[in-house]
Amino acid sequence: MPLLRERFSLIFLKLNLMAFGVSDHPDVPWKKHEGSYPFWFVLSRLANEGSPICLLFIQRGMPYLAGHLPASPVKVFFDGGARPNPGRIEVAVVARGTVHFFDDLGEGCSSDAEWLALQCALQVAQALGVPAFDLLGDSRNIIAQASGAAACRTPAARAHLARFTAAAASVPPRRLRWLPRHQNLAGIALDRRNNS
Repeated sequence: MPLLRERFSLIFLKLNLMAFGVSDHPDVPWKKHEGSYPFWFVLSRLANEGSPICLLFIQRGMPYLAGHLPASPVKVFFDGGARPNPGRIEVAVVARGTVHFFDDLGEGCSSDAEWLALQCALQVAQALGVPAFDLLGDSRNIIAQASGAAACRTPAARAHLARFTAAAASVPPRRLRWLPRHQNLAGIALDRRNNS
């Protein structure tokens, strides 16, 4: 009987949320539709008003909901450089607060270094065994070429792309993303090591 009452209470909560314009998607009730209110905004409003249904949901429904929320993708930062350019390649990858340095990658130019950094980031991400991950770097050219937004214009770039595509076939990244240099944790780690 308590379980049945709880289910009816959660259904009633959902009707309250729908009245506020929250998604009525059957599998993802917290998914926001265009022109509607975010789920947590409405939930907080109901809580502030002392809604007993809302309090019941927080006490009993949240553990169930938390187990069905989609996991946030892990962010894996990468950066590569050549010292001098061309010269010895060095790569840094940062994932879950851990910095990985790769120094045995041979020699090449800065473009080679960024491609190798992307491949090292993919290896680190796949080794984590997470269901979803994003690869983030500050080289617009490499991100564009690896994601298919731009063509690889040199044989070396096409070879790098072929190796990356083959390695990503089994467990691909959710997406490749560019970010400014000052936000790239891998680039920051590489600079700190070189300046220490």
